[in-house]
Amino acid sequence: MRSSETPPEVIRAIARAHNEEWAYVLAATVRVTRNLDLAEDCVQDAYARALVNWPANGIPRRPGAWLTTVARRRALERLRRATTLARKLPSSSSMTSPACRLRAGTQRPFRTTVSA
Repeated sequence: MRSSETPPEVIRAIARAHNEEWAYVLAATVRVTRNLDLAEDCVQDAYARALVNWPANGIPRRPGAWLTTVARRRALERLRRATTLARKLPSSSSMTSPACRLRAGTQRPFRTTVSA
């Protein structure tokens, strides 16, 4: 077996966890994010990390709990990053030039009219 191949027992464990635990993992992550799209992304990331982590470190005793922990931590990380980005971006009051407002989508481009 090549090192890049995922062992069959890991694939079976992930498939079983997906069938039995996916809804619970997603629900727990939605409670943290209050955003279904973000929660689904984080749960998908958790399953992808399981494909990498479980062959190297073994299948956890409670795969659903492992997936929930990873998904929730990923969600918290993404929420923290979004908060930091919002804090570090310049405020909308500093965007006073028409070009800045146009780039930000807060002003329409000027229309020129031709007189006949």
